[in-house]
Amino acid sequence: MIESHRKIDKSEYWALCATIGKGTLKIRVIVRRIGNGKMHFWSVMNVK
Repeated sequence: MIESHRKIDKSEYWALCATIGKGTLKIRVIVRRIGNGKMHFWSVMNVK
């Protein structure tokens, strides 16, 4: 069994909201950054 331990720095999250079409579809994209690293895609979801 291999175990991996890594110190996790501060993580930040951003939510980007968009309305698509004539306002019938709204989505939220979540972007995350750990420490001083690059931002990367985390999640996309439908907003009700």
